[in-house]
Amino acid sequence: MTRRDELEALADRIAGFDGVERAWVAASFQDTLLFVEVPSGAALPDAVAELLEERGLTGANEAYGIDAAGASDAGNVGAYEQHRFVDTAAKEAVERPGST
Repeated sequence: MTRRDELEALADRIAGFDGVERAWVAASFQDTLLFVEVPSGAALPDAVAELLEERGLTGANEAYGIDAAGASDAGNVGAYEQHRFVDTAAKEAVERPGST
């Protein structure tokens, strides 16, 4: 199973959490991101944030040094509040060859 497969399975699992509308994986130029949408005005469930951290994902604002209200908050998109997470575990493995 590839890391992308693992993240896709994780996104499917997160999409089933109460308070989560949907979750998916996308690639940026250099990183793999996992997006989570919750209803507008709702907070990201703590259990989701904890699970993502355990799996090597970091809020994009924190990972990229963006000064924002929350580590992952990307703002409103339609009727949803969007959160972005960077696969920092994979990024660190690439930046440090020979690590697992």
